[in-house]
Amino acid sequence: MLAERCDVLDKAAVGAFAEAVAAWGGGALDLLVNNAGQGRVSTFAETSDADWRNEQELKFFSQILPIRAFHPLLLRAAAPAIVGVNSLLALQPEPHMVC
Repeated sequence: MLAERCDVLDKAAVGAFAEAVAAWGGGALDLLVNNAGQGRVSTFAETSDADWRNEQELKFFSQILPIRAFHPLLLRAAAPAIVGVNSLLALQPEPHMVC
């Protein structure tokens, strides 16, 4: 088993993690699960523009950076798949949380 900490918003860290996975797993990857997020306790009106930008960056680049880094490994698999988990609150929003 391989377990490492990786900041999914740090392109270099994600690339280094992809290299570690390639060395550990033989160079192919069957499944990539992107599941990064946070819960921000704030209403729509109370959330600042900067906080909205931070949310956008996290939700977008936590998907894009790992997909880019692991793409070569996925191409080597027979039936690769990507699962993107972005916001559990999108299904059932809570009034006190921005998703």
